[in-house]
Amino acid sequence: MAKLFRMNENRPAFYKSEMIDQYENDFRQFPPMNHIGYSMSYITYELKQTALHRRVDHVDMLLARQKLEHYLDQYVKKYGGDRQAYQEGLEKIWPNLEQRMLKHPAVYKYVMDFATRSPSLLNFMSWVPCSETMENAFGYGYNIAEEYGPLSPTDVAFYWSLREPVLSGIRQRVCYAQGEIGRLMQPILRGERKEKLRILFVGAGRAPELRRWGYPTEFLLQQEVVAVDEDRGVWSNIDFLFQQVHGKIVKELGIQYYNMSFSEFMRNGNWNGYFDLIIANGFMSYYQDEMQTLHMLRGLRSLLKVGGRLVMDLQLLHVSLLRCKFALDWNTNPPLSPDVTDKGAEKRIREACQKVGFDVCDAQLLRTDLRPKSPKIGMVFTLERPGDWAD
Repeated sequence: MAKLFRMNENRPAFYKSEMIDQYENDFRQFPPMNHIGYSMSYITYELKQTALHRRVDHVDMLLARQKLEHYLDQYVKKYGGDRQAYQEGLEKIWPNLEQRMLKHPAVYKYVMDFATRSPSLLNFMSWVPCSETMENAFGYGYNIAEEYGPLSPTDVAFYWSLREPVLSGIRQRVCYAQGEIGRLMQPILRGERKEKLRILFVGAGRAPELRRWGYPTEFLLQQEVVAVDEDRGVWSNIDFLFQQVHGKIVKELGIQYYNMSFSEFMRNGNWNGYFDLIIANGFMSYYQDEMQTLHMLRGLRSLLKVGGRLVMDLQLLHVSLLRCKFALDWNTNPPLSPDVTDKGAEKRIREACQKVGFDVCDAQLLRTDLRPKSPKIGMVFTLERPGDWAD
């Protein structure tokens, strides 16, 4: 991860962000987390409670509710805020949260351990895995009063957002994507290229790559940016999130956002050979089957110009993902299919690239934190469409 911070230091000065250095400092302030022990405590709790038929009941729900009410009272007294707005937010999220706690004992334990000490983390747990919860990866989020802003260092969610491996992986993927955009910008900055960059975001969600770490509004207005995601929930607040950073909504920035599946987008032949760069963060880990992988890679390749690049990632199976399944009830549709090992993931992608006509320019590991031997949580690949491949 240290390489990511150094790589982003080489960006043009007008969009270099202080957040890069700030995040590195924040990481170093806290002691390393024992992710295996931390995650296993919730996994074993879930398995033990289930094996002994000790399910969470409505008495437990009453205790959790009382603890939350008491915490909100103390929070408002200490930090201020609208207690009624917090109460209304709690009433809104409680049915879903209660259902999840009754389903998974580990969710109940996680709420009691952490969420009863953070109005932001409580809201996160009620929404996960909705993509708007990924704001926490960048130190921002909504509290249960639906107020958006930076996480306070006094909030347990601040430390949690820095150390949670899934969120750490998101930050690293965004860094790699922005590094590749920065590479493509160099000829424009030197006056060697006059035409706009054509960039496609697949599985774009709320497009954190375009809102985090200092991308200026002028950059977006000068390029051609296309995004596609079938999650219709993104429109609940994507304009609000872009306004917070750029002062403009998505349409005003010239971003073409298509609310459809990628398969439907691919069937539109107008995009063939069109893009300089495709960013597919959090997309290919849903396709483990070889035929699906080949189909998706062929489709992505067909949209690129000769010499165009694809930045994509794969998630690796690690204990934190299993803990998220139990302690956060983190389930997606379709289900996530992480690779078991980094060597297996790299071998699988290299073999697929040989079959569909991609050159592998780079393959980098993602880790839980800055330590060089910290657990592996994913891989990022940079692929290029060569000019010597017979289509």
